[in-house]
Amino acid sequence: MVVEKELTGTQLIADNNFLSDFLQVYGVKSIPRFILIDPEGKIVESKAPNPSDPKLIELFDSIKIFH
Repeated sequence: MVVEKELTGTQLIADNNFLSDFLQVYGVKSIPRFILIDPEGKIVESKAPNPSDPKLIELFDSIKIFH
C-alpha cells in the first residue's frame, strides 16, 4: 500500500499483531498512527495529527518547527 499510494515520510510496519514492543510502549491501538519525532530522535508528540490536518501546522508552530 505504501508504494501503491505513494506515501511519503518514514513508514513503519506493525508486526506481531499489535503485540510488538513498539506498539505496546506507545499505546498504538489502531493504524495509521502519526508520531512526530525530532531530528535527534526524541518523540515530540506520540499522537500527532494526520498530515492533512491543519492542527499539525499549529503543532509545528507551537514547537517552532518551520514548515
